[in-house]
Amino acid sequence: MPHPSLGDHRIALFYETSGRIKEGEGYFTEYVIPDIVYMCQEYLAYPNYFRIDGKPVLVVYLTRRLEILGLLDVVISQMRQAARGEGYEIYTVGDHVFKATDEDALAFPALKDRPTPYATKDDLLNHFQRSKEWQDTAALQNCSFIPSVAPGYNDLGVGPENQHGPLSRQLAGNDSPGSLFRVALQYARRLVEPKIGNVIIVNSFNEWHEDTQIEPVQGESTSLPEDLTHGIEYDGYGELYLNILRNETVLHNSSLGAL
Repeated sequence: MPHPSLGDHRIALFYETSGRIKEGEGYFTEYVIPDIVYMCQEYLAYPNYFRIDGKPVLVVYLTRRLEILGLLDVVISQMRQAARGEGYEIYTVGDHVFKATDEDALAFPALKDRPTPYATKDDLLNHFQRSKEWQDTAALQNCSFIPSVAPGYNDLGVGPENQHGPLSRQLAGNDSPGSLFRVALQYARRLVEPKIGNVIIVNSFNEWHEDTQIEPVQGESTSLPEDLTHGIEYDGYGELYLNILRNETVLHNSSLGAL
């Protein structure tokens, strides 16, 4: 947190509930309060901790799963209780948009198991129109909505039993590298909310095992091994995705209008 090269970057913690809420004869949440106390004491006081409305942000993984298990209310209550005991009102961010399924959500869940590995602009538009419906529903509950994007998806290396076909990083085989990410950001920009700082979640910076990373990489392009790539070309893309992210967000000045 105090790194001299951090500059004006802000950091927030991501709470991995699947690792901290233990399953036995039922589910046990006894780690939640001491975890939050530790976070408050070790991280939240830093001036570069990310805040919304002056509140330190805590991103909570699998809130939709917690609701299915009947644990969401108690877990969020414990988190807020623990933080208040340390003098903080935290701003919790969940991944509840995909709570309709008991499975882990893909970056673009409606685009998995496709007959081809390529999404289209219409597919992305439909996805973000559904996100707009979620946003409208959230607003009725006085809750903000954060759109999310990803550069692609492929979990065949770690979850072949799921039989998810890979989602290419290109909208079509002859399209430009990174086109899925670029267009997704263009649609996501239409859903940002100024009152919470126009936040967009990018999944992910370095989750290589599901091919959602935008972390810079060097290497030769390849489509091997085919049992993992299904013939899709994977590039040694350098800093391409960081540049796309910058160009479509901080350097972009025009409005695209509503979805």
